[in-house]
Amino acid sequence: MPLGFILICYVRIYQRLQRQGRVFRKGTYSWQAGQMKRVNWMLMAMVAAFALFWLPFHVFNTLEDWHHEVIPVCHSNLIFLVCHLFAMASTCVNPFIYGFLNTNFKKEVKALVLSCQQSAPLEESEHLPLSTVHTKVSKGSLRLSGRSNPI
Repeated sequence: MPLGFILICYVRIYQRLQRQGRVFRKGTYSWQAGQMKRVNWMLMAMVAAFALFWLPFHVFNTLEDWHHEVIPVCHSNLIFLVCHLFAMASTCVNPFIYGFLNTNFKKEVKALVLSCQQSAPLEESEHLPLSTVHTKVSKGSLRLSGRSNPI
């Protein structure tokens, strides 16, 4: 039932995006086919991830209810715990799916990593004190990673 509900919600999101895409194509803005394809993949990935993460839990419960002799009693609690943890992990997956399929997110992560790799030159940072509380150097005069914007 939850899988059906999620599937219906994402189908409605897809339909809404399709309608908006048609409106944008008729106007001055144009949606690229690649963007729509990426959104479709994202929606399908979210539904598939939900189904896959909850599948072990439902298989376990079905076996426990209908064929309880298949699952050893001594391992029942451990198997339930693993299946339950796996199912609960499904709540953490959507942000990762969104992030890895979103080009803007990838660009921002790449820019962040590249900016972290570029550190200030050694001679520029050697003379700065670790704390500016009791020195003449004010926070406004410090520059972060060579940028001209004050802190």
